[in-house]
Amino acid sequence: MVRLVVIFAAVAVLLGLGSRPAAAQDFQIGVYDVTEGVATGYAYSPAYANYAVTVRGYVDGVYFAQMNATQTYPGYSAPAGAPRSTVLWRFNIPAQYRDGLAHTLTVNSEFGTGGASQVFTWVGPPGVVSGVSVVPGNASAVVSWAALSGATSYKVYTSTNGGSAWSLAAGGLAGSPATITGLTNGQQYWFSVTGVNSAGEGGPGTSATGTPVPPPPPPAAPSGVVASVVDSSLIIVSWADNSGNELGFRVERSAGGGSYALAGTTAAGAVTFSDTVSPSTSYQYRVQAFNNAGSSGYSYTGSAAVTPGAPAPPFSFANLAGAGGDELKRAITTGGLVVVSLVGLVAAVWWVMHRVRSAV
Repeated sequence: MVRLVVIFAAVAVLLGLGSRPAAAQDFQIGVYDVTEGVATGYAYSPAYANYAVTVRGYVDGVYFAQMNATQTYPGYSAPAGAPRSTVLWRFNIPAQYRDGLAHTLTVNSEFGTGGASQVFTWVGPPGVVSGVSVVPGNASAVVSWAALSGATSYKVYTSTNGGSAWSLAAGGLAGSPATITGLTNGQQYWFSVTGVNSAGEGGPGTSATGTPVPPPPPPAAPSGVVASVVDSSLIIVSWADNSGNELGFRVERSAGGGSYALAGTTAAGAVTFSDTVSPSTSYQYRVQAFNNAGSSGYSYTGSAAVTPGAPAPPFSFANLAGAGGDELKRAITTGGLVVVSLVGLVAAVWWVMHRVRSAV
């Protein structure tokens, strides 16, 4: 039996099977790549065609694993021109180094020699998204959230049972906000957002809830529109407010029988509108209420138009002498003469004496 063992050992030495380098420095180890937590590399011996070598891996000097290199490894191959003694190795780096920081991978042999190193940064999936908020709309909702460091895109999920089950509503979103459509009015929804990058999808963070609702109906039309002349350049338009959901009113005017044009708008609840106009021109008005859902019909002032008169001429002694008592009366009653002054009294006496002389 001893003779057979000696013979087998001699044959193995002659063929170089299972042999190791004569010295530790007779082989070299290199790194191909470190991507997404997977490190790959090679080892070879210039002097020995067939040998077994144990490769050990370290991150930042801390040992984490070792393996026996092999001449074949799925998905990897020795570089062109490499010695026929080249073998390959592959490590999965511990997940604790998936933190987006720079780390150093070092590999060497079981003898602690022939090694190589490479700096790598392993970016993990993003963290959780915060600041989720929802503004419900008509069969839709606008979802907003705070930007998440490390995320290159986002996904929005919806739930109708308080978050027990989620359905993807939108993906590949560049950022906040996102409008989610196709929802059912009156149904309460929960919304959650996740961040995504090349390493994967982060977990769900806080959620927000909202219930889509149909928009309110357009407001009812106002009624009883009346236009009142205040003076030669001012008309007051009034109406009755028949709606409780308007955002405001539009007042339109027609000048001289022409087309209606916007004169102005008012706030909700208003029932009058002051319009500055030109004298001696006829005007008609129409009013409508409006909100986000649309506008009501128009309510008109009717077929009769209002026409402000020409402004009265200013009071003067010349007008007083030419127009007589009617001019004085007009000046006093219309505000042309606000205070009966001494000058006015003298003018009145002069006018009376003038009329007496004319009668004689």
